[in-house]
Order: sequence, then structure tokens, then C-alpha cells
Amino acid sequence: MEEYRVLLADDEEEIRAGISRKIDWVSLGFALVGEAGNGEEALEVAEQLHPDVVLTDIKMPFMDGLELCRRLRQSLPAAKLVVFSGFDDFEYARQAVGMGVSEYILKPINAAELTQVLSKLGEQLDKQRLERRDMETLRRRYEESLPVLRELFYTRLLSGQLAPEQVQDRAARYEIELPPGLWTAALLHADASGESCDAGRDELLLLSVQSFLEEHFSLEGCAARVVLCGDTVALLVQLRDRDRLYPLLEELERLSLLSRSYLGVPLAAGVGLPCQGPEELHRSVEGARSALDYRALMGGGRVIYIGDLEPQDSAVLSFEEEDQRALSAAIKLGTLEQVEQVVRGLTERLSQTGLSLSKCHLFLLEVVTCLVRLARAGEVGVEEVFGA
Repeated sequence: MEEYRVLLADDEEEIRAGISRKIDWVSLGFALVGEAGNGEEALEVAEQLHPDVVLTDIKMPFMDGLELCRRLRQSLPAAKLVVFSGFDDFEYARQAVGMGVSEYILKPINAAELTQVLSKLGEQLDKQRLERRDMETLRRRYEESLPVLRELFYTRLLSGQLAPEQVQDRAARYEIELPPGLWTAALLHADASGESCDAGRDELLLLSVQSFLEEHFSLEGCAARVVLCGDTVALLVQLRDRDRLYPLLEELERLSLLSRSYLGVPLAAGVGLPCQGPEELHRSVEGARSALDYRALMGGGRVIYIGDLEPQDSAVLSFEEEDQRALSAAIKLGTLEQVEQVVRGLTERLSQTGLSLSKCHLFLLEVVTCLVRLARAGEVGVEEVFGA
């Protein structure tokens, strides 16, 4: 183990020589690395050698021991200070203790007493060294875990699991800058429909989208963060003002087209309403997710802003008897092209009516119910049509 460094300051050379000779430094785990004959010299040597322990006399020319201790407490706050004095004076001892001096020893100096003091200081330094190593280990582990902690922070932030008063504190802890102001969230999804469904490939594609956005997103007046959010990539954008929202949509349209060349697939994007402060980003994410769901009706590779969608609550679309007859006739008697024509007509009506997604689901349930009846009537197993 590395020896602790000691600086000895005393204006009497004989005392310095006696201490140097009589103390078994090595067995105590110390090394006498420097000596000084006055306070000023001791301060210069200390600044060069950075000793762990300073042994100093109280009475020295140019700068006394107490002033030296005061100056060392500022420049070497971790150093252990031991003061020698030939005066059995309480005032000296009181001042020394007030400056954080570890030990106060009266002259003449006894080698056994000094050995005992150094042994105690060695134990204290050993303990500090272990604690410092433990702290360094913990700090290193913390730094290694920081990417995971940041990802967890964003997951909790975007799902609304963090209280507003916790957001800035946690962000600062993980060295994330999320200044106050106007923010909006966009969720981007790679529309790789028709590709074979492979979990490993999906994860790689997700990481590719994240890297693509980090490299290619650029919009003046906007700062952005790109993070993973479930099976999508979240683009968190701080807007200079609300006028930057539609330029943001145009930039996302550009990226959607560009992704076809770089990733081989188009990007669909759902954009939420702007919110005040990162504490409200989970609300914008909810809107972005709802907007992204509409790609089933509006087609893939689209940028959909939730503020542009105005579902008509009064709109009604029913699967009428005439629709049922047309679908039944096409399936029973028609060709594949005729079936596709009927289905295409139904989906076009669905997308043009302006229904909310929940009403779209009800309409599709009616269609599926009709198909199930047809399968049973034709003695075709439902599992054969819809799968297990």
C-alpha cells in the first residue's frame, strides 16, 4: 500500500533531525518527504508535495504554525495537522483546535508519544482511503448505470409517473437538460408492414430510427431529445413559440420521406399538442399516441398532428343491411376482385366520415360479426378464417 507523505516544519534543525531519526516511518506506513525551517518555506513545500500529514512547530519565523495551519486548511483541506508547542498555553490549544488541528503535542517531543499519534493518524487515513475507494467505486458504477437511469427517467416522465415537482430534480441528477418553456412530443414508428415479424429485427429497427433522428433532425429555434418510448421513438421538442409547430410537422414529413432511403421503410409520426414545461410532456405523448393510431385509417408513412384531427361526435356510420347483402354476395358468388372492391368501399366510407377511433372500432366489429356468420353458414371453421 502507498505510504502516507509527511512534511516536518520546525525552525530548530536539531529537533527536525531528531524526529527524522527516531521515528520508524516505514513501519508506521509513512514517508518523511520534506522539511522546512519556517512557515513560508513549509507552505511552498506543501503546495509542491501535497503531504497527507504536516507536523509543525507553533513558534517559527516569517509565518507561525497557527497561520501555516490556517493557510493549509484552505489549500490542503484533507491533510492531517499536528502542532508542536513549548508553551503549555490553553489559548494556543484552543486556536489550534478551532483550525481543525488533529493533535497538539507539547515540547520536548517524546518519540513514543509522536509514534502513537502517527499510528492513530494512520488508522484515520486508512479509513478515509477505504471510504474514498468505496466512493470512487460507487461513482464509477453510477456513471456506468447513468444511461439506464436516464432511460428509466424518460420512461417515467413520458408515462406521467413522475410528480411535477420531481422532474427538474431528477433531470439534474441524471445530467439531463429540460428547461422550462413550450414542449411537444412526437412518436415515430417505422411502418415495416409486410416484413417478417421478428423481435430482434424490430429492436434493431427501433434503434436505427433513434440514431436516424439524432443525426438528421434539424429545425431552427427548436431543441430536441430523442428517446425510446415502448415500441416507438419519442422526439421531445422544445419550441421557441407556437409558430414553430407547423415547421416541425414539415420537418417530420421530410424525415419520413428521407427514411425510405436510409432505413428502407417510411416513418409514421403522431404529434401531440404543445404543453407548458417538460412536466406536462406525458399529456403531449398521449395525444401523439392517439394521432399515431389514426394511421390505420389514413395510411402509413404519414405525419399526423392530433390538433388537426377533429372527430365528429355527431357522425354516425352503421353497417346497414344493404352493406351486409353486398358483402355476403361478393363472398358467396363473386370473385376476389369483387370482394376487395366491396371492402375498399367500406373502408373509404370509414375514413371519410370523421369518426372517433372508438366508433370506428364498433363499425369494424359489425363487419367482423357478419363475416363470422358467413363462415358458420358456409360450414367453414372460424379459426380457418381468423386464426386461433
